[in-house]
Order: sequence, then C-alpha cells, then structure tokens
Amino acid sequence: MNAAVDQVARSLRPDVRNPMLRLPGMLKLQRLPAPVKEALVTVLMDIRKDAHANAEKCWRKHKSPMAAYWKVVAVYAGHIARALRPRQVGLFKSEGSQHGGSLK
Repeated sequence: MNAAVDQVARSLRPDVRNPMLRLPGMLKLQRLPAPVKEALVTVLMDIRKDAHANAEKCWRKHKSPMAAYWKVVAVYAGHIARALRPRQVGLFKSEGSQHGGSLK
C-alpha cells in the first residue's frame, strides 16, 4: 500500500489551514478548562469582528498600511479562536463565506 494514499492532502491538514496550531503556546491554551476556552473564543471573535471593521474603515480612507495591520489582527484572532473550539467535521467548508469586503 502506498504511504502517500494514507495521508491527508496537505491543504486539508489542520496545521496548514490554521498555522497557529504549530505554535507550542497553543497547546497551553487548548488545555484550559472548557468554560475558559468558551470565554476566550467569544472575546477573540469580537476582536476579529472589530479588527475587520477597522481594516475596512482604513481601506476606505486609503490608509493601506493600517488596513493591512487590522486585517492581520482579525486573521490571528480568528485563527486562535478556531483553534480553541471543539473540532468539527467540515469545519473549514463554511469559513470562506465569512470573509468579504475589499481586502481579499
């Protein structure tokens, strides 16, 4: 049997989809009690939403360096929040629909 057949395609690996999973500190966060993780996910998703709004506002004002900064903050917050959620089958299928706006 071919070993390559048994492996998941690289693009489908969780650590490729979410590079934050490669950081040793993420293991510490994932070991937190469920209620603490739930609170963190809520706060991080709020940060993601606010940072995305800031990015759009900066983009409209032609302040591209700050738009890029806020876009990165939004991405990191979302990646960390998703890494703390319980694993779900098909987790990444609907994520593409959450992204929008002019900064793609």
